[in-house]
Amino acid sequence: MGVILRALSHTIRILLRPALFVYRAQADALIIEVQAKRRLADEYQAAQARGEVARHGGETSRFLSTQRTGLATRK
Repeated sequence: MGVILRALSHTIRILLRPALFVYRAQADALIIEVQAKRRLADEYQAAQARGEVARHGGETSRFLSTQRTGLATRK
């Protein structure tokens, strides 16, 4: 009985080994994704502080006005 259990245990470990690699790869990918999102948020916040992008709740118009562009209107 002990030999059978050891053989079964060994077989299960061999069969599960590829799954463990997949889980580790998924965990690594998730860490990379979270780090990228955090860096993007940090960069966006820094751009807001420099005035390069609008802050939350800023101008909501999707259209450019003549005042914003500095262009003259047609007469």
